[in-house]
Amino acid sequence: MGSPSVTLKKSNFVFLIVFALINVHCAPERRSYSSDEPSVLAISSNELDSMTAKINRSRKNLGLPALRSDPTLNAVSEAFAKDMKQRGYFGHQTPEGKTVNERLKEHGLNFTISGENIAQGQPDAAEALNDWMQSTHHRANILNPNFTRFGIGHSCAIWVQTFAD
Repeated sequence: MGSPSVTLKKSNFVFLIVFALINVHCAPERRSYSSDEPSVLAISSNELDSMTAKINRSRKNLGLPALRSDPTLNAVSEAFAKDMKQRGYFGHQTPEGKTVNERLKEHGLNFTISGENIAQGQPDAAEALNDWMQSTHHRANILNPNFTRFGIGHSCAIWVQTFAD
């Protein structure tokens, strides 16, 4: 019976090492993001350009107008991803119940409709977009003809995409 205990300890040790490596790699970034810095974006401009091109190619194939990347929506998306990472939750509402509409209004954004996609675990923007496009509800946001602009943000492997008209 001593053998399983040893195996369990080794397994726990391996888990702790993997967990520690993930946390070191995904440690909270030290940059601050505020509404007066809407152009700050942690993903590379190449990733953003690639995501925008892929989204707009899909929209064009359906006869929909292109979305434009919006710096304020980028800031809202980035701030929400960081909040989820730092406070350890994952969902469309903050622990206090704040919704995407409330977060957009806090950043002074004018809009009549909005939408949001969130994802967790994807290593890059391309994989996050691929997963969203494979999901009926997420794809519906990306291809919503009423949206004209979007933003993207991430913290570690939490991705947020925010849409508005």
